[in-house]
Amino acid sequence: MSKQQQMSNAAYDQLNKDADRILQLIKVQIDNLT
Repeated sequence: MSKQQQMSNAAYDQLNKDADRILQLIKVQIDNLT
């Protein structure tokens, strides 16, 4: 695997983790509203 490929995979993983965290935060916010 090339260095470029590894960096892309790492960035993609990071994005996925961030997206999961944001979704969790949004769910909590919505739960708090109701």
